[in-house]
Amino acid sequence: MATLYELTDAYAQLMTRLADCESEKEEFEIVEALNDVDSAISDKGEAYARILRNLKTDSDAYAAEIKRLKARKETADNAAERMLQHLHYAMEIAGATELKTSIGRFSIAKNPWSVVILDEADVPEEFMIPQPAKVDKTAILKHFKENGEIIDGCDVVQREGVRFR
Repeated sequence: MATLYELTDAYAQLMTRLADCESEKEEFEIVEALNDVDSAISDKGEAYARILRNLKTDSDAYAAEIKRLKARKETADNAAERMLQHLHYAMEIAGATELKTSIGRFSIAKNPWSVVILDEADVPEEFMIPQPAKVDKTAILKHFKENGEIIDGCDVVQREGVRFR
């Protein structure tokens, strides 16, 4: 069976021949061939529709599984963090800086220094990182839809895509 690419190429060649044909018999033969290619393209479209539907179903299942696994990961991470906090608290109450087990040891150690911002407005300018301006495409599109005006330096386009229902 021919590929969609080959069928498209054949269709384009037949359309070119149809524009250049000189007899009614040749035109009839080309139209028949076009119908055959068109039918083959429709068959390919049917197969594409089935495959796309299966791929979409697989993708949705993967997304659901990712969401489920992320929730389980977060639960496990939170449980581990709570256990470490409880152990830290118990070690502090007991005055222990180290706890040995048969598979390893726990120890209380100082973490690296970190900065906590209490009020960003009070931080001197020299400690601020300048951020480049970012274009708000949503606002531009909304302005275009409301006023029909295209903002300088922009263009509003509507592209085409293939949908299957």
